[in-house]
Amino acid sequence: MIRHYMQQGPEMRKRVQERMDFWFPLGAEWFGATDDVKSRTDQLHYKIRGSSNDQLRQIWLQRLVPFCEQVGLKVPAHFDSEKRIYVLDYQMPILLNLETLKWDFRTVTWPEKLAQWKKGGPLKLPGLTRMQVELWGQDLW
Repeated sequence: MIRHYMQQGPEMRKRVQERMDFWFPLGAEWFGATDDVKSRTDQLHYKIRGSSNDQLRQIWLQRLVPFCEQVGLKVPAHFDSEKRIYVLDYQMPILLNLETLKWDFRTVTWPEKLAQWKKGGPLKLPGLTRMQVELWGQDLW
């Protein structure tokens, strides 16, 4: 679908780029904290998980960055030819301004990032309430 939309003219390409600007850092965060700050590695040790957070993030970057380059989208990541891996153009973690929905690319501490994850955005509480009351009903709880 992205290929299709990127061929629909400059206004549509701009809209796709705006969405990529929002979703790319969120996607990079999806894999969790970087391996250098992980303290619990039991899932890897006991082979419950086959890959670390950074390894999973690398697989994602290997697929996404070349695709974005191919269709003309800019993302804050590139291939580091010395390290022979894809790297982010910013240091994780970063915070999302929940009022403007724009990323603040200044690095923060992991406790600050975890606090934002736990707090959630403006749709967290209404969404949970809707699931409890409208979709699942009070009987589930």
